[in-house]
Formats: sequence, structure tokens, C-alpha cells
Amino acid sequence: MLDDVDAAMESAGYQKIGDGAYFHFQKFILVFDLYPKNAVILDGFIHPIDPVIMRATPEFVRELKELYY
Repeated sequence: MLDDVDAAMESAGYQKIGDGAYFHFQKFILVFDLYPKNAVILDGFIHPIDPVIMRATPEFVRELKELYY
């Protein structure tokens, strides 16, 4: 299921920065806590359940990635 979440996020323009964490560098949107336990697949679509979504700068994301991922 993790591969499915990764593929869905990457196809939407997000770059994986760690397990369950993705960043869209053009939109400055950070999504994390998107592990398989926080998503379900229904009718071939992934539906996130309770991910954390926030605006962030690329600099913040780089620091976050260095510290935690």
C-alpha cells in the first residue's frame, strides 16, 4: 500500500521527502502522516484519512528532511 500512496502523490506532483511525507515544490504544500494506515483504496482511488497538510517553504522542508528523514 505504501507504494500505491507514493505513486499517487508523485503523480499529483509531490516529491517524497520521507516515509509518509511529501512536498509540492511549486505549490509549497507539505503533506505528512500519510502512511498506509491513514489511507484507504476505494474503487481504485486512494482516499487519505487525517493527513497533516500545511504550507511550507522549500528551505523549511530541506531542514525537516535533514532532521527527521
